[in-house]
Amino acid sequence: LLSRDHDDHYHIEHNSAIAVFDKRRPGSRAALALFARAFDTFEPASKRDQPPLMVALRLAFKYQGFSHYDLPPHTFCRKNASDTVSCDADCLIVHKPMKYDPGNIVLGIGARATGSSTALTRLLNTLKLINKPNCLMLNSSISFSEKHDDRTPCKIYPPVTNIQQAKSLAHRFPRAKFILTVVSDPCPDQATHTQNMQTALPPNRLFSLDLSKAQEPEWRRFCAFLEIWSSCKFRDLAKIARAWHKGRALKRKQAGGESSCSSSSIPDVL
Repeated sequence: LLSRDHDDHYHIEHNSAIAVFDKRRPGSRAALALFARAFDTFEPASKRDQPPLMVALRLAFKYQGFSHYDLPPHTFCRKNASDTVSCDADCLIVHKPMKYDPGNIVLGIGARATGSSTALTRLLNTLKLINKPNCLMLNSSISFSEKHDDRTPCKIYPPVTNIQQAKSLAHRFPRAKFILTVVSDPCPDQATHTQNMQTALPPNRLFSLDLSKAQEPEWRRFCAFLEIWSSCKFRDLAKIARAWHKGRALKRKQAGGESSCSSSSIPDVL
């Protein structure tokens, strides 16, 4: 990022690709302190991104002996600069992996009537996780290291309620994220489905979301789980959740106050 020979390029361009700190070096702690100091002093908060990092790197170059190293596009993979942008294509570092790595897909796995379809899709769309028209649904025959289709891979997939299918997708896509929508008063089949999904999938790749109870801390965790920060608008997410909750309450009222549980529902089994 910084050259020992010259740094004139900072007057005409700015490169905020990545800063690598070796924790074994005494200078790393000092360099991180420089970044923290620059971060705290920049106003407004909207500028607390690349500018303080640039200042910290310039100071680290000047006082801590930091140097410049160019990462080739097949090592640090970035949209419009690399042939592929995926950890499955030998990239060691991926820029915005949740947005550009086709292996990072999102699947709803909640039981019926828990918001796993329309409501969850609206939440993900609000976070700018949107499928482009005619996108490519990835499957077991597609390799990320090869270009099989000119279409953009889909990011969001239809709800999966079959537990064996969910386990298969978790194995096929090791970075896939699963959203398990739940309700506080589940029907027997919903409760069984939720328990089976929680047992079948790795907990670090599973997020349980109750749309009727989610508050700002929960939305914050939801966005962090999906690695989405800049487009995480709590009010917009809460508005979608409230609309779903009101619709659910209206259906129950129309049914005479009875729950929507059906004796004919058959729970999924492992």
